[in-house]
Amino acid sequence: MTLNDKYGVPLQGATISAKFTGSTELEGKDAYYYAPPAGTIRTTPPGTILSYMGKTAANYRTSDSQGKVRVPYLTDIINWTTAPNSLFVGVYKLTGTYSSYSTTIEFGLDSYPAMSVSNTRSSTSIDIAGATASSWDSTKYLIVPPNMTLAGAYAHTGDVIIQPGGTLTLDACDFYIRRTDGVPARIIIDTGGKLVLNNFSSISGNVPITIEARTGAILRSYASDVVADISVYGTAQVRMSGSLHGNFTTSSDASASILFTDMNFTSKPVIDGTSSVTVWNTSAPGISLKGNAMMSLYRWATITVLDGTEYILPGAAIRAYWQLNGTIHNSATANSNGVAKIRLLVSELKATGGVVSSTYKGNYRLVAVYTYNSVEYSSSPGYVAMAPYLEPLTVINVVGTFKIDSALPNIDPPVTVYRNPAVSNAPATVTTTINNTGVVDARNVLIYFYDSNDTVPAMSEKFAEYTVDLIPAGGQAVVSVTWMNTHLPGETRYIIVQVDPFDTIPEMNESDNIGWEMVPIIGLPDMTIGSAGIYTAPIMPTEGISCDVYAQVTNIGDADAGTFDVSFYYDQVDASHLIGTATIGPLGMGAVTLAHVTWASPIAGLRPIIVQINPSHALEERDYSNNNETAVITVLTQPDLYISSMFAVHRGAQVGSSDSLPAGEQVSIYVLVHNGGGTVVTGPTMVALYMGSIAPSNMVDYINITTPISVSDPYTQVVFDITLPAQTVPIIDYTFFAVVNPTVSQGGFSPVFESDYTNNANSLSLRAFDSRPDPAISMSDITIIVGGAPLSSQGGNVSYGDTIEIRLTVRNDGYLPVESLSVSVNITGNDTYTKGIDTPIKVEYLNLNGSSETEISVTYKITVKFSGSYRIAVWLDLEQSVNDKDRSNNFAYADLVVLYITPTISIYATGNVTAGTSLTISGFVKYPDGSPWADIDVWIVIKNALGANVTTPVKVVTSADGRYSATITIPASLSPSPSYKIDVSVGRDHQQKPLGILAAGGGLELWMFILIAAVIIAALVVFSIFIYKRGVGKLVECGECGALIPESATRCPKCGVEFEKDMVKCSECGAWIPASSVECPNCHVRFGTPLEGEKTYEEKMREQYEEHVLSKYRDLAKAELGKDYNEDTFKAWWQSNPAYISFEDWLAKEEERRKQANLVTCPVCGTPNAKDATICHGCGSQLTPVQVETTTTPEGVVIEKRVIRRPIEKKVVSKKVIKKPLDQEQQQQQQQQSGGQQQQ
Repeated sequence: MTLNDKYGVPLQGATISAKFTGSTELEGKDAYYYAPPAGTIRTTPPGTILSYMGKTAANYRTSDSQGKVRVPYLTDIINWTTAPNSLFVGVYKLTGTYSSYSTTIEFGLDSYPAMSVSNTRSSTSIDIAGATASSWDSTKYLIVPPNMTLAGAYAHTGDVIIQPGGTLTLDACDFYIRRTDGVPARIIIDTGGKLVLNNFSSISGNVPITIEARTGAILRSYASDVVADISVYGTAQVRMSGSLHGNFTTSSDASASILFTDMNFTSKPVIDGTSSVTVWNTSAPGISLKGNAMMSLYRWATITVLDGTEYILPGAAIRAYWQLNGTIHNSATANSNGVAKIRLLVSELKATGGVVSSTYKGNYRLVAVYTYNSVEYSSSPGYVAMAPYLEPLTVINVVGTFKIDSALPNIDPPVTVYRNPAVSNAPATVTTTINNTGVVDARNVLIYFYDSNDTVPAMSEKFAEYTVDLIPAGGQAVVSVTWMNTHLPGETRYIIVQVDPFDTIPEMNESDNIGWEMVPIIGLPDMTIGSAGIYTAPIMPTEGISCDVYAQVTNIGDADAGTFDVSFYYDQVDASHLIGTATIGPLGMGAVTLAHVTWASPIAGLRPIIVQINPSHALEERDYSNNNETAVITVLTQPDLYISSMFAVHRGAQVGSSDSLPAGEQVSIYVLVHNGGGTVVTGPTMVALYMGSIAPSNMVDYINITTPISVSDPYTQVVFDITLPAQTVPIIDYTFFAVVNPTVSQGGFSPVFESDYTNNANSLSLRAFDSRPDPAISMSDITIIVGGAPLSSQGGNVSYGDTIEIRLTVRNDGYLPVESLSVSVNITGNDTYTKGIDTPIKVEYLNLNGSSETEISVTYKITVKFSGSYRIAVWLDLEQSVNDKDRSNNFAYADLVVLYITPTISIYATGNVTAGTSLTISGFVKYPDGSPWADIDVWIVIKNALGANVTTPVKVVTSADGRYSATITIPASLSPSPSYKIDVSVGRDHQQKPLGILAAGGGLELWMFILIAAVIIAALVVFSIFIYKRGVGKLVECGECGALIPESATRCPKCGVEFEKDMVKCSECGAWIPASSVECPNCHVRFGTPLEGEKTYEEKMREQYEEHVLSKYRDLAKAELGKDYNEDTFKAWWQSNPAYISFEDWLAKEEERRKQANLVTCPVCGTPNAKDATICHGCGSQLTPVQVETTTTPEGVVIEKRVIRRPIEKKVVSKKVIKKPLDQEQQQQQQQQSGGQQQQ
């Protein structure tokens, strides 16, 4: 089954449930299953089926991400009552549920004996009403909102769902649905959703497509092509123009509003319910109406409206009147092309109970009306009968033309002549402003201009014509032409303008198409430049030297001229370029005169001289256009010195733009000097060189050019030899300036007169580098060779006595050579014990040229004695005798590790010494091969049995043969004991030798007396045990009277008390408690086993290890490791420390110390016993308590308690027993075992 939402989108997490139906026995019951053992009924499939399906009882009815759910159902029951037939129960009511929504369908499976694959499985789908998927596959479902607009080509692979409030717009979009599964596609427009197609969009696909417009939906398709079926429901709104390749239907209960405009259908639309459809200009096989649907059919009448001149008339209206009653039906306005498209109702069709009736309404009277200034101008009426509804429905429209004869233009041409009276032999401008006082535009208006001797024009007097394309109604056109007046002074002429001279334009008034103006003719002077033109004296002046400028002026007019001005300019006409102004006149007709000014300081070059006659027009002339004239003259220049280029030469080679020069060396700077003026410089001419900027204080050198510098010479070369300053910075950029003919303040010489001083300088940039030597060495320049191979390939480790070869590459990265460069090679570093190794290996001296390198080799035998990380350090110029430009690269090193050497330590000293006396300790330290180890630190100290120092450690140094010797004073306060040790350490290695310390004074030592007494007591104990074993056996103490009685006695033979078996006495508080107690209920002392949550013995001992051992070394490690300190680095540091002792070793020593401190050795048999024991448990001898050193048990550890059995009323007394903690009990067992071993 596929469980979908209300749109058909698969639902993930929906569930299916089933109930039997169609079966009397099982009707309404939940689906169930038979499972082993036979006859077992359950509500979920058997486990084997669920396993086969890969499901569980909790999820087998839940849909996956594709909405799929696969469920087995019972179809037939076959038993002895039905065989060979079956009881068929395979019809179910299936309910799909999602959230609070559910839908139920009825579904049946095939019955027995149909048993093929196709019979045993089936499929269906349930759309759960009201449910909406919370997520979906966006490659299969396009869901709106969010609102979106698609354009261009767009492909989709599934359904489209437009939810309430969503809008999908296709704007010039080709929307294509491409599915690979062949399943038909849907486009669902839900209530409040909207689908809009604009600008020739399209919808198509490779599978059938259905567009569902549900109630309240909106579908808009404008000039678009749809290849799909459209189904309309409820109150949906549909507006379409374009084409539909598919079925269009409405549901039987629909009340949709539908409009088809300019549509083309390939199949007959079916309109059902109470829907209404309006059809305009549409073709289709027909429109099918069902139920109570209605249809209104309209057709277009397309009318072109013309004015009285037969031009289109935009804005005119077409009115349609019903012929029967004369009332207006519709109207339309002509567009910019004069075409009005009016919609006319043709037929109304209505279905009543599926029976369709039709009413024809297609007879109309049409009139064209044009309104101008609230006045209407109408055409003659026209009558049309539109084609009725027929099947197939085709586009049958009416096309016609209406002319409004009364809509005409009216043109009127008033005329104006500018410069009236007119000047003889001078042009004049004739202007007419043509007004259109009509109601429509005037087009292609022809205008004639006449020069006549009266007001009636003749065609021969026409001097100009003009055509105006358009004069709008109420508008005007201004036309100007030039009239060349050739008449003599004193005449009178008439300038006439005539519009539409051939009456080709119908007008409201044809009598106002001519206008005229009378023009008298007068004479005026006319000044211009004569044949001599404009010239100077001399003809080619020199810049800076004054000259005369002349212009010949003549009067070519028809009258004498009074006085007037003539202005002279150079280059351009403005106040700054005015040469001068001359006033001349009067000047008669045909007369000629010269105008003259002086040019004070001509400027070199080709100079235009501009002359303006009568510039202010103070004198009225016939023609002002000939009053200006220009002539170009040549003004010679003064000398003009400049430097074209500069370049540098170093050691015979020209320096490039990217080259760098060594500081402190000589460089030649070449300067190329030119004369770009018009005259020769005879000299002398100075050329100065500056560094940094052009200032007197920055002058480096100067040279005087004594030879002439002519214009024809290509250049004059000047060479400066300078030395670049020494420097201690890597790079310095210099700028040198060369100046030819500097000013007096700069050079101290009189400069040469020039036409331009701004181009006398040029510059050259040079880059200088620090040329000092630079000895250098890097890590990669050091290679350590061991056994013919690089040390790096052998793990980087060496041992004492190894011979290494140190190969060095020493460079001089500087420019200048270096002599007697010292190369110092040392071995440095920190070994594990002696620290601070810095031993010279060798010093060599080298000579190196600039930018060169050399190799040297140094041999060294490893002499460091202890392991550690070392460096072969190399210093260049350690004494700093070289003027080195960079000392940061004078040091490099290579790392190596010297492996640890385990020494052989021998100790020579007497075995016993008396407290308070001196002891001489000596011995040898040798290498593993037996050779003596000289000059090595040796530490000597005396330790007690617990490993603690009892003397101050003494440090000595071995001699050349590896011998050491030291005398130590034994403190008189030391207790006599044979358990002391001499401890000799070299590096991290220790060697110990036993030492017995005797008491101070004469006679036998105390321990000797104790030993003798112990032997006597042991003999007595052995004898007593022998008597007991042969006599009464093992004895115990009576808890009542203290008498010794046999262990197996139930009554004391002395006092007659009987012993209780199940009660014991707490030796801490004296209370009687059950023998099985682990804790005294009175004093709460615990026996044997720690309580839950308490720390174990090992945890307590580790805390003491941390407190008494590690804590005092952690501070040392923090100071040494600094910020690198952490638990891991501390462990590594502690393990490499000479004082290092592991927890296990410390614990063993601590337990041994406690064991020795808490035991009493039997003087008879030597067996260790508890400190409070009175009888040896080894031989039974009587023990004398001995005062010994005690230790503190870790806090919280269970303490051993001694309890006594409780006598009953009949004087049953317990025997002495002891309850012990587990850890102490284990320790005692270990002690007994060790004691037994000692006895063995």
